[in-house]
Amino acid sequence: MQPLNPFLGAFSKSPLLAQSSPAQLHILLVPSADVLLDSRDQETGAPLSASIASDEFLGSHVLRVPAPKGHVAGGKDAAPNLREMRGKPKVYNTINGRSIVIKDNYIYTNKGFLSLPLYIRGARG
Repeated sequence: MQPLNPFLGAFSKSPLLAQSSPAQLHILLVPSADVLLDSRDQETGAPLSASIASDEFLGSHVLRVPAPKGHVAGGKDAAPNLREMRGKPKVYNTINGRSIVIKDNYIYTNKGFLSLPLYIRGARG
C-alpha cells in the first residue's frame, strides 16, 4: 500500500491552509509521496522529508491565481483565447512571495528560489 502523502498531512495542520482562502484562487502543487520520502535537499543533503512541515516549503507549493476579470464592454469574456496561450509561459506567485513559471506542462522555479531552474514535468495549467 502506498504511504499517505506527508505534504498533505503537514499542509492540513499548517496556518497556510487558512491563508489559502478562497480556495478557487489558489493552486496546491503536491509533490508525490515517493519523491518526498526518497529525495534529499540539494543544498544541505538532508532528507527532504525533514523540511516538509516548514512554512517555507509549504508556502512555496501554494500558488496564487489572479482573480478572474469580468466581462469587457463588447460582451466578450476578458479571458485570453486558449489557442493564443498555448506555448506561452504563465507566471504564478506563491503564497510566500516566490514565483514559478508554467510552460508546456513543465513547472520552472523562478524568482526567490535558491537553485534555478528546477522543473517538474506534468503540470497542468
